Amino acid sequence: MTTDTCTDKPPPSMARPNRSALLGSLLCVASAALFSSKAISIKLAFQYGVDATTLLALRMAFTLPFSLVILWLQWSRRKSQAHHLCSKKGLAVIGIGVLGYFIASLLDFIGLSYISAQLERVVLFSYPLLVVLLGCSLFGMTFHRPLLWTIPCCWLGIAISMWSELSINSEGTLTGVLLVLASAVCFAFYTLCSKHMIQWFGAGIFSSLVMSAASAVALVYYAVTADLVTLLEQPMAVYGHAVYMAIMATVIPGYLFSESIRRIGADQASVTSSVGPVSTAIMAYLILNEPFGWGQAIGLLMVTASVLWLTLNQRAKA
Repeated sequence: MTTDTCTDKPPPSMARPNRSALLGSLLCVASAALFSSKAISIKLAFQYGVDATTLLALRMAFTLPFSLVILWLQWSRRKSQAHHLCSKKGLAVIGIGVLGYFIASLLDFIGLSYISAQLERVVLFSYPLLVVLLGCSLFGMTFHRPLLWTIPCCWLGIAISMWSELSINSEGTLTGVLLVLASAVCFAFYTLCSKHMIQWFGAGIFSSLVMSAASAVALVYYAVTADLVTLLEQPMAVYGHAVYMAIMATVIPGYLFSESIRRIGADQASVTSSVGPVSTAIMAYLILNEPFGWGQAIGLLMVTASVLWLTLNQRAKA
C-alpha cells in the first residue's frame, strides 16, 4: 500500500533561478550602497584638511594600477582589436573618459566641499533625466510624454532639498549644487557618447581604458597645478579613504553591478540600484551626523520617483 506525500518544496529547477535572482538583487543593492559610500568617504577625508584636488589625485593614483591590469588582461584576450586603441576611436575613448571620470569627478569632489553628502547624491541622481533631455536636444532621441512631468518633478525635488540645506547652512550651497549639477551634465554626455564606443571596443576594454586615461590625466593635472610632494604628506586616514574610494567604492561595486545584471537583467538592476540615494541619506545621518528632515525626505522622494518612473517608462518602450 502506497501513500502520496505532498511537500511545499519547489522543484530544484525553480529553486535555483529564484536563489540566483535573489542573489542578483542583493549584489545590486550592495553595489549601489558601495557606490554611494564614496560621498561619505570624501566628507570624512575633508575633516583632515585635505583639499578636493589632492584627494581626487590620490584616489586616481590608487585606481590606476587596477585599471591598467584589467586593461592588459582584456587587451590580451582580444588582440584582434588592439590596433583600434591607436586609432581615432581610441583617442575619442580617452577624451570621453577624461570628461566622464576626471572632469565630472573633479567637479563632484569640489562641490562636496560646499554641500552635504545627501544633497550631492540627490543632484547627481538626476543624471538619467539629463541623459534623456540632452539626448532629445542634441542626439536625436525621441521625446516621450512622461518627460513633461518627470523633469519638473525632479528639479522641484532638488530645489526642495537645496532649500532645506539653505535653512541650515547657506554659505556656498548654491555653488556646491551648481558644481555637482555640472558634474552630472558631464557624466550624462559621457553616457551618451560612450554607447557606440562600448559596442566597438567591448565593455571590458572600454571601461578599463577610460578609467586609465582619466586617472593618468588627473595625476598630470595635479602635477601641473600643485606640488606632487603634497601627495606624500597626507595623514594616514586620508590615504585610507583614498584606497577605500578606489577599491570599495569604484572597482568592487563595478564588478558587483555587472554580476547583478547577468543574474537579473539590466532592467531590474537599474530599478534596484535606485536605492543609492536612500543609502547615502542613511549613511550621512548615521556616520556624518547630517540632519535629515521633512524637506530632505520630500526632495529625495521626488527625485528618486522621477528617475525611477522615467527608467521604467524607457525600458517599456525599448
